[in-house]
Amino acid sequence: MTGREFLLGSSFHLATTGDGTGPAFAAWGRVATGGFDGEADGVRLDGDVTTGFLGADVARGRWLAGTAFAVSRGKGTFGLTGTAADESAFGEGEIESTLTSVLPYARLRLNDRVTAWGLAGAGRGRLTLSEENGTERHEADLAMTLAAAGGRGTLILAPEGGGFELALRTDALWVRTTSESVPGLAGAKADATRLRLILDASRAFALGAGTLTPSLEVGLRHDGGDAETGAGVEIGAGLGWADPASGVTLAARARWLAAHEARGYEEWGVSGSVRIDPGASGLGLSLMLAPSVGNASSGTGTLWSAADARGLAPGGTFEAGRRLDAEVGYGLALFGGGFTGTPHGGLLLSEGGREVRLG
Repeated sequence: MTGREFLLGSSFHLATTGDGTGPAFAAWGRVATGGFDGEADGVRLDGDVTTGFLGADVARGRWLAGTAFAVSRGKGTFGLTGTAADESAFGEGEIESTLTSVLPYARLRLNDRVTAWGLAGAGRGRLTLSEENGTERHEADLAMTLAAAGGRGTLILAPEGGGFELALRTDALWVRTTSESVPGLAGAKADATRLRLILDASRAFALGAGTLTPSLEVGLRHDGGDAETGAGVEIGAGLGWADPASGVTLAARARWLAAHEARGYEEWGVSGSVRIDPGASGLGLSLMLAPSVGNASSGTGTLWSAADARGLAPGGTFEAGRRLDAEVGYGLALFGGGFTGTPHGGLLLSEGGREVRLG
């Protein structure tokens, strides 16, 4: 097992709750990996990127602020076809990149109904392009800048004990990547933007020992820049059931990009999950089972899970990938009950292969 394979899927989160009079601190980290492939204007690319995040934040009162550091390493191949191959000195080769980024972020709870957040960042790195036979090698500086902001406002607040709730969410994203011009390699610059406005409705019902919560969201979005551009409409629906006493949670979610001006651009996804949470003590059985098809999330988490800046913009081709993630563990009291140890195992099945986790 290589160090990269060991880190994939790893994460941690360490937090102090605070006593209500002072700040609460948290540190967190995670490693994400992703693959890419595409072809446009006679250029074919494929490869993978691994990114490690390390962050820390502090919360006090209505504020939370922190900074994350990210290090990305990518490696892939490229090939030129048609006119692009005729105009180039070589037709295929390898491409590698490294990028180190700093990403400060903040969240402000304006009142009991309105929350706003913002994130900015900049990164610097190196891009290396090698000819197929290794005789030509070009290196150039790489840079990335991004900014994002959003907010959520509750229009109708659900009463205590459950009821109808209506909220309005919005977010805006801008990202730019550039590479310098060096002898034998032209410079490049690419921008991407996204604006969204989403109406989110939910209603909680008492059902048996738990609570059933159906939800529906309808959103407008506009994509701009050097990727797919134009306006679109997103529709999402969800159904969840939770029983706090037993720790059992069931959830199902579907999302569909109902319309978009960019011809041939589509997104949709369906996902579900079953979870058993042993509670704050961590003692007893824990279980997670989560199948999914396509892209069932609305994109907020993309800021942290994208392999690189290009992943923040929509791609030209959508494929409904299938995925099944499962994990089971059992919390045991150790050293007189002062500690909890949880042996656990997990299985991830996807079209990209199989991953087994033990810990």
